[in-house]
This record gives sequence, C-alpha cells and structure tokens, in this order.
Amino acid sequence: MSNYQDKTIKEVLKGQSDIKTTKEVVQWFATEEGQDYLSKEIDDAYQEYRRKYVSENTWKMKMWGKRLIHYAAVLLPFVFLVSGAIYFNRYHPLWGKIAMIEIKVPEGESKQIVFQDGTSVYLGPGSTLSYPQKFAYAARKVSFSGEAYFDVASNKNWPFLITMPEAQIEVLGTSFNVTAYEQSAEINVFLNTGKIRFQTLGEPETYNMLPNESLVYNKITKSVKCQKGKYAAYTDWKNEKTIFDNTPLNHVLEVLKRKYDVCFEVAEPAINVLCYTIEIDFHNKSLEDVLKDLESITPICFAKKEEGFRVDWK
Repeated sequence: MSNYQDKTIKEVLKGQSDIKTTKEVVQWFATEEGQDYLSKEIDDAYQEYRRKYVSENTWKMKMWGKRLIHYAAVLLPFVFLVSGAIYFNRYHPLWGKIAMIEIKVPEGESKQIVFQDGTSVYLGPGSTLSYPQKFAYAARKVSFSGEAYFDVASNKNWPFLITMPEAQIEVLGTSFNVTAYEQSAEINVFLNTGKIRFQTLGEPETYNMLPNESLVYNKITKSVKCQKGKYAAYTDWKNEKTIFDNTPLNHVLEVLKRKYDVCFEVAEPAINVLCYTIEIDFHNKSLEDVLKDLESITPICFAKKEEGFRVDWK
C-alpha cells in the first residue's frame, strides 16, 4: 500500500474517517492484496517482539511486551473489522458481483417464492422475477414483469424496491398485487395493507398509495389514475380466486389464457365490448366450468377447436 493508504487505515482505526472511506478499507482487506498486507503487519510485529525478547534484558523485554500489546491494539481492530465484514457480507453483500436468480413461470402455472428476509411473492402465469441471491445492505431490489402478489416483510430501514420496464414501486412493508405484463398497455397495482410509492421511470412525480386503493398506469398515454377499491381484474393468489368487476371480455380472456395456457379466437371485435362482474374460484373449477359460467350471463358461446376455443355469438 502507499503511504496515503497507510494513513487512511490509521484514520479508519481511530474512527476519524467517513463511512465511505471505512467501507473502502474493509473492501480492500477482503482482497488478496489486503489479506497479504494484514498478514505481513502481524508477522512483522511478532518477529520484532521475538527478536527483542531473546536479545534484550528483562526491562527491555517488558517494554517490548508493552509495544506488542500496542501492536495488537492497533492490528486487532483490522482482524475484527475484516472478519466482521466478511461475516456480514454472507448475508448483505458489500462488494463483488452478486449472483442473480431468474424465475420464469410458464403459462398455466403459478409459483410462490420466499426470500431470506421473510418476504413472499405469489407469481402468476407468464410472470418473470429476477432477484439477487443475497439482498444488498442498502436495499432489497428485484426486477419483475407479469402479475404477482407481494407480501413484503416490514423493515423501515431496508426498503424493498420492485423495478419494471417502465416504472418502479418502493415498499417499506406491505402486501399488494401488481400486474405489469410487458405486452400489456397498462400497469395495475392494488394495495391491500401498508404503504407503497409508485413512480414511472424518468419522471420525478411519485404516487403514494394507501390501503384499499388501486392505481392504473397507461403506458401509451403516460397517464396515472388512482381510485378506491380494486381495479377491474384482481387476483387473490392465496385463495386461487380472480375477481372481475365490469371487466371487458378481452381482458377476461387474457387472464384465462395465462391461467390455463389456452388460446382464444374471437369471431368479431364487437364481442370484446361485453363486460363481466364475476368471481372465479380456480381451485374448484375447470376451464370448461368457467366458460359455462361466462356463457350463462352473456349471449356468447365457446366452441372447442384444435388449438383452443373460438368465441362467437349464440
């Protein structure tokens, strides 16, 4: 190390440096060069003490014993600093590359993920979630597209950040549902408990949401709409239910397509204007049962085809 670095280390040990410099020193000691430096300092101190201990009289031996204690007092903080940092890094990375894990949920399936902080995520069909193997100290950050229900473990000093292609959500501890498929023109968020902050990327304005509020962001018009209550199609993942509230047929079919991995062909665009208010319990109903329920409340029918269903007027 250079003299400047030696000086920096002494300032860190005396508590005279800032947080950024202290972190840099800890990071350097985790490197091979830093480990060699620390080993040499301890070895030099020991060898000097041993030489004086053998060749000098008892009085000088005592003096060098005191000096060794001084060396230990100076060097031991390094040992604790580095070992503590390495131990801490096992759970909250301070340096180096962080391994990323990506989960892709196939159409027709769903999946639950539980992170090391206790946060659980219920992923819907066709969803993708990318997250670090270990959360960093500054924030818990994941990337997401699709639909999911997040139940975030509360920690006001360790925010949870969800990034999407066009927006992000900052969470302190709460449960909410988000629908943000890349091919969809909208991002939908419904807050169940707690507080979250929604922000579109590149825009300074943020939207603070309270419990039982929903938000719809239109990617095309770049507009945000907030309202009380759930948005048009809300999925209760824990109970395998989806609630449609005056929801257009094309949106309903999109949900069924992802849930059952099946395609729908609509005979004419006018059919898509039909709206549905219905709660579907996927746990107790097959696709055929769901389609019969839809047929019973609107003048349409579903005809089985080789590659899915054709939707037409009765």
